[in-house]
Amino acid sequence: MSTTELDAHCPHCGKLQELHTSIGRPATPGPGDISFCFSCGGISTYNEDLQLVHLTLDQMEEMDKSIELQKLTQAWLQVKEEKGK
Repeated sequence: MSTTELDAHCPHCGKLQELHTSIGRPATPGPGDISFCFSCGGISTYNEDLQLVHLTLDQMEEMDKSIELQKLTQAWLQVKEEKGK
């Protein structure tokens, strides 16, 4: 796992994303890489300027098929639920 400092805002909630962490890949994101916001659960992608933008329809369809993303989302929802108790 590696982490890189990066300043990008989630296009869903506006929260500043200061760090990008990756498992098994270089921590520095590139254009087209996917990001998951732990504040709101929004999924976005990096553009050419390494700013976060909304997914295209094709990317959304691809993400819907991702077992890894489904597991991540489920874990995030469980943590949010536990914190709410």
